[in-house]
Order: sequence, then C-alpha cells, then structure tokens
Amino acid sequence: MRLIDTGPEARSTATEFGLDFVALGWESFDLTLYQGIFFRSLFRQLVEQRESPGSQEQAIRLEGYDFSETGKLI
Repeated sequence: MRLIDTGPEARSTATEFGLDFVALGWESFDLTLYQGIFFRSLFRQLVEQRESPGSQEQAIRLEGYDFSETGKLI
C-alpha cells in the first residue's frame, strides 16, 4: 500500500528528505521597507550574502528557490 500526503510544503523540504515533489504553483514574496533601510550597510550586506556563490549553490542544491529578483529596488 502506498500512502499519499498533500499539503503546502516547500520543494527544499522534500528534497532534504529524499521525497518526490509536485509543485502546484509558485509564490512570490515582496519585502516592503523604508528607503533608508534599503541603503543601510547591514541590509546591503544581507543582500550581498544572498548573492554570494555559497548561497546560490545552497539554493540550487535545495531546489525550488528563485532569487533572481532579490534585492531589486522597485
């Protein structure tokens, strides 16, 4: 007997536990903050850390993450 479970989960969690994953959709998150915070050095360091090769490799390994728009000022 094969059990099937469904729920709102992340592909990275399924990948970590060696489970198959079927995406039902994608969800985008926007971060709204004051312009002055965006240009503060600590926030810029956070964005730069996300753009580092190590962070990108981790996102690729876990699958399901798209950081192409991260840090984009609108």
